[in-house]
Amino acid sequence: KSGGIVDVLEDMKDKAETQLANLRKTEGENAHAYKMLKQSVQDQYAADNSDLEKQKAAKASATEQKATAEGELQVTTKKLQSSTEELAALQSTCMQVAADHEATVDARKTEIKAISEAKKALQATAASSFVQVSSTTRGRSAAWVAVKRLAKEEHSAALAQLASRMTVVMRQASVA
Repeated sequence: KSGGIVDVLEDMKDKAETQLANLRKTEGENAHAYKMLKQSVQDQYAADNSDLEKQKAAKASATEQKATAEGELQVTTKKLQSSTEELAALQSTCMQVAADHEATVDARKTEIKAISEAKKALQATAASSFVQVSSTTRGRSAAWVAVKRLAKEEHSAALAQLASRMTVVMRQASVA
């Protein structure tokens, strides 16, 4: 019987050693798997930190670009407003100059017409001056009155000057 106990004990010992070897093997595999997992987590942590730093730098750059763009937008908006105001002022001035020019052109046409009528009256009086001196004086006087009246109505310096010259010529003619 003693041989049977020893065999059982040896058999139990072999089983225990086999189990121990299997447990040690499993423990080694688990330790290796843990080390691999730990290294993977550390690598992922480092990669995530690197990405975080890149994202922070990109955000700072974008914030700076946004601030610059907003500043440029304000400057551009002010320039646009100023340019719009200048354009409106220039358009107003241009319209006023065009209206003034039109009035000047109309006044010149009226002056030319008056001068033409005065010239006809002077030519008519000059032609008849050989015949009758007093009618010439009346004709010149009528032309002078017409030119002087037109100068006042049109506020024309040129017509006023013409009337003044006509006065001098009429005085010289009456003296001669």
